[in-house]
Amino acid sequence: MEKIQKRKTKMKPKYRRGVFCVVYSRNKKGKIEYLLLKRKLHWKGWEFPKGALEKRENISDAVKREIKEETGLIPLKIKKFELSGRYNYKKELKDREGVIGYTFEA
Repeated sequence: MEKIQKRKTKMKPKYRRGVFCVVYSRNKKGKIEYLLLKRKLHWKGWEFPKGALEKRENISDAVKREIKEETGLIPLKIKKFELSGRYNYKKELKDREGVIGYTFEA
């Protein structure tokens, strides 16, 4: 009988693909006011709305969905900036097994 060797394969680091949104409006005096959300899950602090892209979802649809989900607002206008990046999580997140970080587009 032939022995079958199990090969250990290293998993390629996986990044969660997402978007972040800068939500703002002009007040009655014409000054711009930005929306920041208070973060409580995984870390505590303030941030712009953001979230992961769902399967077969384009960036524009993800932005609309995330803003609606996180704020209840419906965006009037979406402007895409050629900005992207990624970062690594500081610790392993139990609800994101095998994911080491986040890539984003604005």
